[in-house]
Parts: sequence; structure tokens; C-alpha cells
Amino acid sequence: MFLESLIAGSRGGLDIDEEVMSNVEKAVEWILLDRRSYEQQVLQCWSAHRGGIERQVDTKDKNIRLTCLIATHHGRHSVREVAAHPNIDVIQLEYGIGCQRLPVGQFKWLDQQRLLIHSRCKGEMMRMALQALKRERRWYEYLAFIDDDVKLSLIDLYKAASSASEHGIHAFQLNYSSPEDSVWTDVLQCDSGHGWQNVPFVEIMAPVIHRMATPILRASLEGSISGFGIDYYLQPVLQKLFPELRIALWREASMSHARPIQTTGTKVFDNGLSASGEEERLRAALLCTLLILQNNRGMSLVSICRELKQQLRGNSFSPSWRPAFEAAFNTTTHRHWSWMHDEQQLHIALRQLNAIETQLQQSQSELEAIKDSKLWRATSILRKIGDHIKEVTNQRQD
Repeated sequence: MFLESLIAGSRGGLDIDEEVMSNVEKAVEWILLDRRSYEQQVLQCWSAHRGGIERQVDTKDKNIRLTCLIATHHGRHSVREVAAHPNIDVIQLEYGIGCQRLPVGQFKWLDQQRLLIHSRCKGEMMRMALQALKRERRWYEYLAFIDDDVKLSLIDLYKAASSASEHGIHAFQLNYSSPEDSVWTDVLQCDSGHGWQNVPFVEIMAPVIHRMATPILRASLEGSISGFGIDYYLQPVLQKLFPELRIALWREASMSHARPIQTTGTKVFDNGLSASGEEERLRAALLCTLLILQNNRGMSLVSICRELKQQLRGNSFSPSWRPAFEAAFNTTTHRHWSWMHDEQQLHIALRQLNAIETQLQQSQSELEAIKDSKLWRATSILRKIGDHIKEVTNQRQD
């Protein structure tokens, strides 16, 4: 199968050819760019990949196994048609009622379809869910992680997974119902007219990944609470390194958010990092991984998984510049968000000034209209008459 051959073909750690070396250099350049320049590069790169994805194999007679991990809060979620297909294995990740009885970062199976999980954010929940599935040795071809506020149909998701297997898709998500469902609408546009469209990344709110892609996901979640950076940095860089990777958006079904999107990333977790700080940590670890593997003349998905995990753990056997890179990235990113905040405040101030100017113009127009009215002219005449009478009366008294 296409997916297995890609992973298996990257196990040898062979010397990097010139094309791969060029891709590594470009990936390093991307990671070092400021956020605005990086996003422009990503948009420019994927604007040339808006076409459809060709089918690799025919799986019409194959029963695709889809495991859906649905986050639930007190048993509530927004997914439809939960028990509508025998090849869909649904596991509810309960992070509300009862989870406080467990230590932070621990999980407990309540039954085959319910996993009690004490997580602080989505990334930690995903990491623990992967651990739980590995212990249970539950088989799946595609694995979905769905937030409790994401509205979608599992039947639609299963149809997409079946098609993804035919097209050799490593990770995918459904299309958005409206632009308000994502902060990445400029990046994750689906306008090619094809069923599958290449995208730089899929969001962690409802990603679906092939089982062969779980090692890199597990490595990137090492020590992460939020999961930030897996979408924005890791996936585009990996696709730049390995063009055979296929990350796509399925346009024949959609999903939406039940709650307003909040991605500020300013909350500081008990590991001392905010979500944006964890993103910079992953970004720095990825940069160190590429530099080390490039110097060692060995680059594969397996070697990236291994070195990335060591970098995130902080116990790499190779010299690590991750803390220095991380500090530098945090500084520049802080300036970026400060500038974005100042720009936003400037736009707010300009809107307020425009509103005041509009009110002043309206008031001036009303005053001019009053001055031109008959009542105003009559009042002016009466005022003049009154002033004249007062003047005459004062003269007589004198």
C-alpha cells in the first residue's frame, strides 16, 4: 500500500540526495522566518498545489476501520450519527465529570467505549489517548480526534476516510461550513473543485490521521499540553521535506464549531509555558532536529521522530541549541503578537475616530439645516426685535 511504502522507504537513513538537501535547506529557512513571512511562504507554496489528488488504489471492497476519539464534557458532544456504522469505533474521552478523581495526566478505561481522562488541553488529551489505544492494541486504519464543540457527521467522516485510503492520504479534515469556523481560512481554502485538495496542514480540532502517521504525531506531542505547533509548523515542514506526504482537505462534507473559536494561547500551564510558548518549543526542537540530521547525512521520518522526541525531552545525545532557539523565537514572536495587537488597537481607534467624524458631520448638517429653516429665521428676527426693544427701553430710562 502507498502509505506503508512511504514509511518503510524512509527507514534506511540513506544519504541525502541533492533534492532532499535542497528541501532541508528550504525547511530550515522557513522555520527561521518571522511568522508573517513564514505564512506568506506557505501560502505561496500551496497556491501552486490547489489541484486534486489522484487515486492510488481501489478500496471499494475493503472495510476501512475508523476509530473516532470524541472529547466529551459530562457526556456531551456535537457529533451526529455516532452509532450508524459497524466499521466506526467510537470512544468518548470524558474530561469533565469524574476526571478530577484521577491525577493530572492520567486516564482510566470505564468501558470499551469510554475513557476517563484528566487532561489540561487538547494536546495532552491526544497524547494520553494514543497511549491508551496502544495499551489496548486496538486496530484502526484512520484515527480521528474530535473536539466536543465540533459539529460533523460520522457517516461523512467515514466516507472521507474510505476515499482517503484510496488516495493515499496521511492526514485530512473536513471542509469548513463558514469562514468563522477557523482562524486559518486564508490558508485552508478549498476552492479547487476537486474532492481532495492539498493543504499545508490540518487543525487539531478535528484531524483524521492514518495509523502509519501516529509515530510522528506521538513524537511531536512529547511533553505538550496544548498541541500548538503541530499544525502551523510541523506539517508544512514535513511536507516540504517529504513531498510524498499527503495532507488534504475533503470538500464533499463540512464541519462547524458550536462555540466561538478561542486561540489566544496566553494561558500559562503548570509546565511554565503558554500554548504559544509550546509552539515555539516545538519549532526550536524541529529546527535542531533538521540541523543535526542534516549534519549526520541521514534524514528519514523514523530518524526525525526519534530525534524530535529526544529534543523535546531535553536529553538529546547530540549538541542541542533548542533552549537558545526557543528563547529567540519567543522574543520575535512576542514582538509579532505585540505588533499585531498594536495594529488591531490602531484599527479600533481609527474606526472610533471615523465614527466620531461621521457624528460631527451629521451634527453639522443638522445645524445648517436648522439655520436654513423658517423657524430659525423667525427666531432670529424675534431675537433682533427683542434686542431693539431692550435698547429703546434702556434709552428712555436714561
